[in-house]
Amino acid sequence: MGRTRRVTVATTADIPQVVERPPPALDSPVEVSRASSFDWKDHWYPIAFTKDIGSAPYPFTLLEEPIVLWRDGAGEYQCLADSCPHRLVPLSEGRVAPDGTLQCAYHGWQFRGDGACTLIPQGGHPASPRACARSYACRAAQGLVWVMLRPAGDARAAAALPPTLPELDEGGWLAFGDMWRDLPYDAVTLIENVIDAGHVPFTHHATVSKRTSSGSFADLAVTERSEAGFRGLWPSGPRRGALGPQATEWRGPNLMRHTIEAQETRGFSNITAVYAVPIAPGRCRAIVRQPFKFKNRVIPAVMGLVPRFATHLDALKILDDDVVFLHLQEEKVVKAGLATKPPGQVYHMPGASDALVTAFRTWIQKMAGGGPFGAQDEGWLARAGPRLGQTQLLDHWESHCSRCESCRTAEQRLKVVRGVAAALGALCGLATLVVGGLACVGAIDGIVSTFSSTSLAAVAGVTGMFCAAMGLLVAWTTNVLGRFHLGRHPLPRNLVPGEWQAAV
Repeated sequence: MGRTRRVTVATTADIPQVVERPPPALDSPVEVSRASSFDWKDHWYPIAFTKDIGSAPYPFTLLEEPIVLWRDGAGEYQCLADSCPHRLVPLSEGRVAPDGTLQCAYHGWQFRGDGACTLIPQGGHPASPRACARSYACRAAQGLVWVMLRPAGDARAAAALPPTLPELDEGGWLAFGDMWRDLPYDAVTLIENVIDAGHVPFTHHATVSKRTSSGSFADLAVTERSEAGFRGLWPSGPRRGALGPQATEWRGPNLMRHTIEAQETRGFSNITAVYAVPIAPGRCRAIVRQPFKFKNRVIPAVMGLVPRFATHLDALKILDDDVVFLHLQEEKVVKAGLATKPPGQVYHMPGASDALVTAFRTWIQKMAGGGPFGAQDEGWLARAGPRLGQTQLLDHWESHCSRCESCRTAEQRLKVVRGVAAALGALCGLATLVVGGLACVGAIDGIVSTFSSTSLAAVAGVTGMFCAAMGLLVAWTTNVLGRFHLGRHPLPRNLVPGEWQAAV
């Protein structure tokens, strides 16, 4: 608690807005000459999609600060520190009272969104300053609930806007692929990963890409730098140029976005946006958005039919591709001294494909104090805790599904479907045996006519087919239910053939 502090770092008085290609040498961090401050708490962070915050309090940890969100009687989202001032128990264990205040589970104290206590059932003065809970700035925008760790009504929160996607406020965009997952690695590690286009064909082979689609990165470069972040452009673009140029933006401290504008050539535009929400050292929440805009109006209508839980299971599978090695990488990064050395001295990055990684690591070191919890050094690693095992790293239930309204509901319903299918399958199986037996015995003993025997055999065939169908349904639901709880290993890239070859 309380380890996230305002940091004083050096910046340049005239950081250029355009960087000439080629980018600076990989072992040469941005030169700096004057001091400025960067405070990770002075920014808006998306915490959850509004769809996932129901009638119960919603706990989260932001920058090592436990918080609780809820929707009050007026339908507004509120945020308090997750601690009752009475006996310091988590307010998230309580409930939303009928009047929309948050009620502590221990002794029934109730609180408004501004932290004011409205009820002390055991007696006392609710108006006392010591009875107030700590409030935080909170607002909803673009289907997300955002929090800034400053008091509700704080001037900084009122003046700043959340880093939303402007395109979603325009017409014609489909907000597809909205997803989140709590990850066992740092927010810095997450952004270093998703900003790197070079890893996609190899890490995500057989999920969203192929090794054979990796093309040239010779023209990828940083095009703008500022204290707020940077931009890059890859004119060749992914899939060996098949989709056109890809523009990338890092807007500190939490938004990375890739944009492909292919309306004229392919009939669509796409944004891949990743918000890295810092929880604690070595832990973050990834909030992913992948809006599309199509010329063809039929495509978004069809995509809109895909159940939300199905897109989430696919996204979990994609995130599984990276989770094991990124978690283990962090320990190696610390021991290699990346906290104090330029990235090019720790990583061997001989190609232009790593230009955005270098730019990001330089920004983190020079503009943002090394990360939300300070530099990734031995002290940071101790706070991050011991390395986890494969089963923990590939967990889906605790990292997402148990707190996702769509996935949790789908899991419950699929359990019912599996139970019903198993019961019907068993009944049909028994019916098949009985009817088939009667048909066979009747035909042999002459108890029934040949027509009756034939009819019974037909009925047995139908019940047998229905039994088989129920068996397939049980197998399918069992497979899907497993995906709600745990990722699969070995990963698809190590099971599906396909080799990279240099472009001719």
